[in-house]
Amino acid sequence: MMVIRFISAFLLLYACSHASLSLAEPFGLKIGTASSELAIVKDDGSPDGMFRFTEVAQPRPEYGTYIGQFSENEGLCWIKAIGQDVPSDALGSEIKALFEIEQERLESLYGAVKNFDFRFSGRSDEDIENWLQAVSEGDRYVAAIWDRDNGSILPDDLESVGLVLNAYSQSVGYLSLEYTFNNIVLCEQELTLVE
Repeated sequence: MMVIRFISAFLLLYACSHASLSLAEPFGLKIGTASSELAIVKDDGSPDGMFRFTEVAQPRPEYGTYIGQFSENEGLCWIKAIGQDVPSDALGSEIKALFEIEQERLESLYGAVKNFDFRFSGRSDEDIENWLQAVSEGDRYVAAIWDRDNGSILPDDLESVGLVLNAYSQSVGYLSLEYTFNNIVLCEQELTLVE
């Protein structure tokens, strides 16, 4: 009986530590990892330090493209996952539903979230039937942000997590999910010196 309790306790500790580790290593990527240790490519025209992953250890089906920012001394400091295309009506019904599902998943991991949904132009929503068009034109910003200032519970290495609703047109939307590590300031300072 004692052995069973020991094994149960060990499995519980392993599961908790594994869950905590995966929270600190989104998509299986770890803060500070050198670009040379990962499967990446440099796309034409991408900024200094910005690379596209050709594979990640723990991909998610909602996302198809993964981008990372690296500096020589700081290694990996930022990750962006770009979602699959989601055909949607002009009201954004389908992409809004997917955004809500993904936000709920992330809330279960990180807790309190701050939501944003506003128009930069300050226009009213009289033309709400063109909601997704406003997103695609960059006039409407829809996002959910997790950070300590908002009461989120993040692993020590993470500065923030951001989920953004984007659109290519009034009929196609997609999500993007960004993880900013706490070495981002030093990383960006270093990249500024390179330029």
